[in-house]
Amino acid sequence: MAGKRVRKAKCLDFGEEDTTSTGNKASGSGNPKQKKAKVAAQRRAEEEFISLSTAFIARLVETVFQDGCCLYTRNVKIGNDGTVTVSSHCWETAKPSTTPNGMARVLLMGLFSVDILLKSNLKGGVSKLDPCADRRKALDPRKLQALLYTVVNQFPTAKEADVRKSINGRICELRHQVKSKSVLV
Repeated sequence: MAGKRVRKAKCLDFGEEDTTSTGNKASGSGNPKQKKAKVAAQRRAEEEFISLSTAFIARLVETVFQDGCCLYTRNVKIGNDGTVTVSSHCWETAKPSTTPNGMARVLLMGLFSVDILLKSNLKGGVSKLDPCADRRKALDPRKLQALLYTVVNQFPTAKEADVRKSINGRICELRHQVKSKSVLV
C-alpha cells in the first residue's frame, strides 16, 4: 500500500500517469479495444449532435426568414386599404395598449420619423402660438387616415377627435424634448 502512495505522489510531482505493477494505466480500462470502441462511440455521438444541431439551425432560419425577409422586420398592414404598413415590432408594441391614445402614440412613432414629426403637425399650417414661426407641413394624410382607422377599429368607443388631439400632443412633446436636449435627432 505504501508503494502505491509513493507512485501516486511521484505522478503528482511530475505530471505523469500512474501505472500499476502490471504496466496498465490506472485511469483507463486497460483494454485497448474497449478504449477504441469508447472513442468511436464518442465521435459518433458528436457527429450526430452536430448533424442535429445543423438541422435545427436550418429549421430556425427557415422559420425566422420567410419569403426572403426577416420576420422580426416583417411589416404589418394597417388601415382599411392595406397600403400603409408598420414594422411587426411596432405593431406588437401598440396592440396591447389599453387606451386609444397610447396606441395612436406608438403607431405615430412607427409610421413617421422623428425628423418628419418635428417639421410637421397634424393638418399643417402656421402655429397658433407663434404666427411668426415657420409654416409646418401636414402629416401624410394616407398614413394618418390608416392610423386613425386602426385605432378606432381596436377601440370602438374612441373618438377620432381625441385621437387627433393626442397625436398633436405627442408631436408637441417631441419638439419640447428636442429643445431640452432629451431626444437626439
